[in-house]
Amino acid sequence: MTRRRPQDGSSEGKTYANVSAPPTMKPLTVKMLKRAIDARQTPDETLVVNGVPVHNLTVVGKIVGVESKSSYVLYKVDDSTGVCDVKVWSDQDGDQTAEPIEVGAYVRVYGSVKTLANEHMIAAHTQQAVRKITDHNEVTFHMLEVVYASGHAEKTKVSGGAAPANAYTVPQQAPNVAANGDLGSEEIDVSIMGVLKQFAEGEQGMTVDEIASKQNGKFTRDAIKAALEEMSNGGEVFTTIDEDHYAAV
Repeated sequence: MTRRRPQDGSSEGKTYANVSAPPTMKPLTVKMLKRAIDARQTPDETLVVNGVPVHNLTVVGKIVGVESKSSYVLYKVDDSTGVCDVKVWSDQDGDQTAEPIEVGAYVRVYGSVKTLANEHMIAAHTQQAVRKITDHNEVTFHMLEVVYASGHAEKTKVSGGAAPANAYTVPQQAPNVAANGDLGSEEIDVSIMGVLKQFAEGEQGMTVDEIASKQNGKFTRDAIKAALEEMSNGGEVFTTIDEDHYAAV
């Protein structure tokens, strides 16, 4: 049975720099964020992703829940790797100067992780820190940015060099920093999801070979197939017209 997937735009010609995160913000997926949170020994400990401390972060996803109170708005944001809570506090006088963003909208979130009563969330201290996305290419570009930032961090860690302060750019071939392990697995998952969201048309999705052709040689077909099967078991993708066609949830 074919399931419907979110409809993302697929127009081309946008420059990556137009939608990339500020250099002080670490682009992450929800899965990466939760893994970093779970790795902490105490709630006050700094988040570490790929060996790099993370103080401020950005995620991109779809709003699947909204709870509006006089002092805050709580969003549930789903980026296809997981769901996280995003809490936006109102102005000091308690007034909400803007209506909450509706369920179903895609947003970019800027903030930092806070833990309150053993509940983890992204704290966005201004309403402008949750921005509605109007060009859905930004969803794909964020995933590519996550892949490149992860590879860049690993490369810097191995070489012992310092990361440049300027914003990231997308290379023709993102660094394949690991054949096995968490970083390699995270990189291939995010890259596959980015390809599916940008290039899959209709409800039949894309074949394994079609997905592999968009990877610029970063991963082998066998690695992509294995990752797709794992992502399917995790509910991130699903097969459509046959066992070789996949679409993003």
